[in-house]
Amino acid sequence: MEKSNTDLFQLMTKMYSELQEMNKRLNNVEAISSKNSLL
Repeated sequence: MEKSNTDLFQLMTKMYSELQEMNKRLNNVEAISSKNSLL
């Protein structure tokens, strides 16, 4: 039981950091898009 809890926690941590990474990329895309629309 203890091991599966640890595995689950590691999986959730990994998914969370991947979500953060995707968020950063989305923000970059939005920033570039808004710059282009201002030009």
